[in-house]
Amino acid sequence: MAPGVPRPKSSPIDPMKTLRLSCSFTPRPLLGTAEHALIGKWLVLLTSSMPKLFALFLLATVLVDGAGGAPAPISPKMLATPGASAVPAVGLRLWLCSTVGAPASGPVARWADQSGCGNDAVQPEADHQPQIIANQVNGMPVVHFIQDHRTLLQLPDVMAGATAGEAFAVLRKTAVPIVGLWAFGSDMGSRYPENGNWIWDSFAATAMRNEGKPPIDLTSVHLYNVGGDAKVWFQNFNGTSFCRETSNTVKFRVNPTLGDGQGSYFDGDMAEVIIYDHVLTDAERKSVNDYLLGKYQLSRK
Repeated sequence: MAPGVPRPKSSPIDPMKTLRLSCSFTPRPLLGTAEHALIGKWLVLLTSSMPKLFALFLLATVLVDGAGGAPAPISPKMLATPGASAVPAVGLRLWLCSTVGAPASGPVARWADQSGCGNDAVQPEADHQPQIIANQVNGMPVVHFIQDHRTLLQLPDVMAGATAGEAFAVLRKTAVPIVGLWAFGSDMGSRYPENGNWIWDSFAATAMRNEGKPPIDLTSVHLYNVGGDAKVWFQNFNGTSFCRETSNTVKFRVNPTLGDGQGSYFDGDMAEVIIYDHVLTDAERKSVNDYLLGKYQLSRK
C-alpha cells in the first residue's frame, strides 16, 4: 500500500458470536488439503487488517470446529460438581441441573442452561412455574411439576440444525396415571406413560414411538435415555438397553418444552436433563451414565 494512503477498515468481528456459533456445529471429517489452502488465503487477508494473534486464534477456531465441533464452554460451577468433568462436551446443547442454575427454593421462573449454549428453560407466568423441593434425591433438590397447575418450562430452539440427538433425564413421576414428559420431536411430544403404563416419545423422531412397558417403576427415581438418528432410535433405562429400532426419521420442533407432552402435563420431579445434538458413542454414553447413576445413587438393574 502506498505511503499516506489510509488502510481500509475491516468489518468488526464479534468473538462472542464466534463462540456462540460453536454450540450448533455438527461433527464432520477432518479438513482436506483444499480446505487448508483456502483457510491459508483467508489468514493472509485477515493479518492485513487485524492483529496477527487474533487471526491465529480465529484460524484455530475454524480448524477445531472442522475437526468435529468445538466443545461448548460448560459452566465452571457445573464442572465443579463431582464427576461432571467426565461428561462429553462436544455437541452438548442443554444441561439442566437442580443444584446449579436453579433457585435454592420456591418457584422456578428460570432454570439456567449449564452447557454454555444459553438454552435456559423459562416460565414467565407464576401460576405455571414448577417448584424447587430440597433434599429429595440423594440429598439433592428436584424441580417439581404439578399436572393440575399445568406447570411447564419453555425452551428456545435447542436442536436447531441437528440431524440427530440423544437425551438423558433423571426423574420420577407421581401416582397420576397418565402424564406427559416433554416435547422435542415433531409429533405430539410424549406420554410418560400412557394407558397400560406404556411410554410414548417422539424425541428425535417425526412420530411418537411406543416400545411397550418400561422395565422399571416410573414412580422411583430413575435415568431415562432416548436418542435417534437416520439409522436408529432407542430407549434405555438406568444405563441398560430397553429397545432399539433400525429405522427412523429425525425431526425436532423449534419450540420444545419440559413438563408438557403436548396434551398431557408432567406430574413429578426432574433432577437433571442433558441433551446432545448427535447419538453418542458407547464410550461417551457410558461416561454420562456413570456420572448420573453415581451422582444420584441409582442401580443399573
